This record gives sequence, structure tokens and C-alpha cells, in this order.
Amino acid sequence: MENKKILIAAIISLSLMLGCGGGGGGSDGPTIEEANQLFGAGSYTDALTAYLALITDQGSVARSGAGWCYIRLNNFTDANIQFTAAAGDNLPDANAGWSVVYWAQNDPTNAVAKADAVLAAQPNWVLSIDTRVDKDDLIYIQAASYLQLQKYGLCLSKIKAIESSYNPTISASASDSANVLLEKIADLGAASAI
Repeated sequence: MENKKILIAAIISLSLMLGCGGGGGGSDGPTIEEANQLFGAGSYTDALTAYLALITDQGSVARSGAGWCYIRLNNFTDANIQFTAAAGDNLPDANAGWSVVYWAQNDPTNAVAKADAVLAAQPNWVLSIDTRVDKDDLIYIQAASYLQLQKYGLCLSKIKAIESSYNPTISASASDSANVLLEKIADLGAASAI
């Protein structure tokens, strides 16, 4: 009889333990891989929720993912907050996102500087969570930024870094040069994944 009581108590204890979450059922929150998959599938709002939940455990990697979600959702202010918070780790993906944010917020000097930092660290950079975005997109941002800064020679060199066969006829007139380069920038922008 005593053994039967012990067995029943053990079964009840085991049932309570499993029913109350003591059975090791796994993590309650998303993983970074799941957040990346959501981003890759274009579910930016869901990916953002996942990345934000991961910031405590994953730090700057999750902040970078959240920043890119905000970019896709056209919220450059919050993207900037995430990339600023991730700045200490100097992640290429975060710096690339920061370049996009600066460009979108009409800050061409900082857009060029952040793109330079990425390309110096990884000349063949590709965004880890969306391989459609790569070095050519950053070079495009640099070209467009140099055009805005009226640095036509630098603009042309960045365009040629993307399309080496491009050899426009540039006149002595700054406005004519700007118009020729602007037309090409518009063509390149249509092909950009950003």
C-alpha cells in the first residue's frame, strides 16, 4: 500500500511538473534564425517584433535586424535609433543600414562615410538577411550622395564601379554634367534592391 501511495505521488508530481512548464519544452521567444526567416519572407512587421524581443539576448545583431525592418517599413527615425544603439559593435550590416538611413534623411556626407566603412571592411559586402542587397547598392548610395554634394567626378567614379562601360559625354557646364549623371543615377536606382 505504501508503494502505491509513493507511485501515485510521483505520477502527480511528474504531471504537475510537465503541466507547469518544467518539462523543458524549449524557448518561449523567437530565435534570431526565425527573425531572419521572417525578414527574408518579407514579413517585416513580424520580423521586427521578433528582433525587438531578441535585443536582450542578441544585442547589436538583433538591433541591426530591427533597423533593417524599420527601413523596409519606411520608418527611418526608429531605424536610426537601432543603428545608433548598435554602433559600438561596428557591424557591417548595421553600418550599411545606417548609410541607407542617412541617405533617406538627406545627409549625403554621413551616407557616404557609413558606406565607406562597410566597403573598407568588406569590399564584397552582402546583407546577411537579404542577399539582394549588396555592395552595389551602397555604391549607388555613394554615387547619388556625391551628385547631391555636386562632386561630379566622385559620382562618376562610383557609377563606373557599378557599370564600368558607362562613359558619358560630360560638358564643361556643371548643370549639364549634373543632368547626365542624374539620368544615370535614376536608371541605377530603378535596379537597386534598397
